[in-house]
Formats: sequence, C-alpha cells, structure tokens
Amino acid sequence: MQIVDVPWIENPKDGDNTAGYFLAGSKKTEVTSFLPGREADIILNGKQVGSLGIVHPKVLSNFNINFPCSYMEMDVECFL
Repeated sequence: MQIVDVPWIENPKDGDNTAGYFLAGSKKTEVTSFLPGREADIILNGKQVGSLGIVHPKVLSNFNINFPCSYMEMDVECFL
C-alpha cells in the first residue's frame, strides 16, 4: 500500500468509504483455511479487496507443512 500511496485509515467507522485502507475482522461464516479469529479482511475505499490470516493447523497438516504460517490474498486490479 505504501508503494501505491494508499493511506491507512486509523479509526474506520461502519460504512466508511473514505479514500484509504484498513483491516476489519472477517465476517465470513463459511469454513475457511484460516484459524478462526485470526483472519481479517482488507478494505480499500469501502470495498473488500482481500483477506489475510494465520493458516489453520488442519490445512497445514493436509499439505505436510510442519510450521505455522500466514498468507494474504488481494485483488490488485483496482490499482491498475
């Protein structure tokens, strides 16, 4: 976000669509690959553009990964 000069929003309000980005607790109800309570949505200009979090131990086990890790996914098309 620093490279593309997007400002961080310090105290976002509900429904905030101020120019900038912030992280919000994920509201997903479906099973995800993240550890519950350890994931967040990336909100840019009021719209979700990605998510990040700690990978669930069961997922790590399924892929024979023996150490904790995190990952992030983000739609970068909005910057083009």
